[in-house]
Formats: sequence, C-alpha cells, structure tokens
Amino acid sequence: MRKGTRNSCVNRAAERPMLSKGLLSSFINAFSIAALALIFYFGVCYPSMNATPYADAMSLRAQKMEEYDLNLPDNLSYKEYQTPVESFYFDDFPAEILDFYDAQVSVPYSSIAYLYNVNVCGLPSKPSLTDYSTDFFAYVLNEDGTVNVDVKALVKADSLNPTGLSNLADIYRTAYGGLPSLLEETSSEYGSALSLIRQCEGLSRLASIGVAFLLIELVFPSLNKENAPVGEKILRLGYADKSLFRLRRWKLPLRCLLFGAPCLLGAYWLNAYSVALLWVMPLFFNALCLLFGKDNQSIPDKILGIASFDARTSRIYKDEIEKEDAERRALASYEDEDYIDLLSRTEKTKDGPEG
Repeated sequence: MRKGTRNSCVNRAAERPMLSKGLLSSFINAFSIAALALIFYFGVCYPSMNATPYADAMSLRAQKMEEYDLNLPDNLSYKEYQTPVESFYFDDFPAEILDFYDAQVSVPYSSIAYLYNVNVCGLPSKPSLTDYSTDFFAYVLNEDGTVNVDVKALVKADSLNPTGLSNLADIYRTAYGGLPSLLEETSSEYGSALSLIRQCEGLSRLASIGVAFLLIELVFPSLNKENAPVGEKILRLGYADKSLFRLRRWKLPLRCLLFGAPCLLGAYWLNAYSVALLWVMPLFFNALCLLFGKDNQSIPDKILGIASFDARTSRIYKDEIEKEDAERRALASYEDEDYIDLLSRTEKTKDGPEG
C-alpha cells in the first residue's frame, strides 16, 4: 500500500447515501434557491429598479403600447386586429417599416402596400394572373387585367364560412402580435426604452439568483465540515472526494460555478428557450446521471471527482495516513471486556494461591 498518496485507497469508514436522498436534496436546494431569489428580487432589486430610469422606461413603454393600441386581448374578430395593424403599417410607420425590410432583402419593395400584401396577407411576391390570391386575400387587378401589387389587397371575408373567418382572424392576430417587435425596430425611443428595461431586469434576476445560489451552494457548504448545501444538511449528507476522503475546499467554488453558470445565463436572458436549454435540460441530465450513472454522481461532481456520503454513519479522514493513524490508535486502546477478563485470570494463575 502506498502511504501518503491521496486517494490511493477508498475510505471504508464512509458510506454512500441512498440514491433517493441525493435526488431529494437536489430538489430542496433548487426550491431554496428559487425562494431566496424571489425574496431578494422583490425585496431589494425591484424596489431599487423603480428608483432609476427603469421606471421612466416602463412608463414610456406603457404609453407607446396604448398609443398604438397594442394591448388587445386574444380571441377577437379579424376586424378588431385589422384596424391597428393597417394603421401601424399605413399611417404610423410606413417609411420606417419599408427601410427596415429593405435592409434585409436584395430587391427593395416598391411600396408599403406591396410589403404589407406579402408579409401580412401572405400573397405571392411575384404574382401572375393564375397566382395572385389566396383563400383570404387577393391582389387588386388593373383595368387591363394586370396585377397591381402597390395597392392594399382585398379581404375575401364575405366568401368565408365561420372556420374561414376564424383562420382570417388568426392571420391578423399573428401580424398584430408582431407589432411590438416591429415598433422596437422602427422607433428608436421605444427601442431604447425596451433595451434599458431588459438590461435592468436581466441584471436584477442575475443578482437575485446569483446571491441565492452563492449562499446555498457555496457559503453554507463552506461553513460546515461536511461541505453540505442546505438540502444535504437537512438530510444529513455531505461531500468528499471520490475516494471518500476530505474534500479539498477549492473544489467548492468550481462545483458552484459548474452548477450555477447555466442557471445564471438563463436568468439574464429569460425566455422559453433559455429556461428549457439552461434550466430544465441541466436539471434533467443531472437527474439522469444520479439515477443511472455508474457512481450515481451529478455531472459537475463527476467532472470534479466529488462523491456524497451519509454523514450519520461515516467518518471522513484527511487522507490515507490520517486514516491509518486513527486505526492504530483505536487498536492500541482496544477495550474488549472478555480480553481484559482473560488477562486478569492469567495474572492470578501466575501468582498462585495465597497462604
């Protein structure tokens, strides 16, 4: 046996915990981080934001949404969406919308009506006399029978049944839903306000979740000898190296970073995609590794050579030398009652009977 070499043997005085406890502790930690982050966000960050230009940007956004009638609910008729959509394209920002789209295509649109017919109504960009309409819209024809792309298309609502009218409403609802993004591109004032709002909210979420994560996954483990976050401490688990000797403390920040980096990125760019890719997927794959991995370790723990142990039944040593010294001391102080009784009888036999 090689003495003095760290991890050259396995610490048999330590026991791995039940798998269910490892999973449960992960959920407790996640819940604790979420709860603490919400408290920090609404108790500190949100009040702080409203004392900054963030409040002015929010006010401007609300004003613009109201000005351009961008707060309509779902499930309205096509006419109720058609009015703000057409007003936005033809009255409010015709030149700006043309400039925005023309910067993305090789051949510029000849007019805002042509752009509207193609991008909102879904009509062909190169119409012909055999292909100039859909079930819902049709290009206007000139007196000579040619297609006029520069006039707003006709809506074929009168020929539609209830299902067709519902589908027509969906077309306008989709166009209506894209107006806020289009407003961001065409109004520099609105775009600047949105940029500031996203930055403030992103940094606030990042700070809230970051502080919560550091407290649960780094500060708290650093303050107890088992290196246990909140969930593990509640369930009386701890972390050691892969041979179940004492964990080197420099691994705790790395473990925290590997666990926290995806979560923090998802907190800043919060949307359905970031939640799925940076929150749900890492948790899912970590759970898979815990359940079906060879050593039942999470991905960060496997990378760093960290293993969990049951703190109730385990004894953790610094290294193999400390383990062997402890075992020798225990052997030297061996106090088996039968052995002591045998030694006592032996001494009496040597001394012989008195008298």
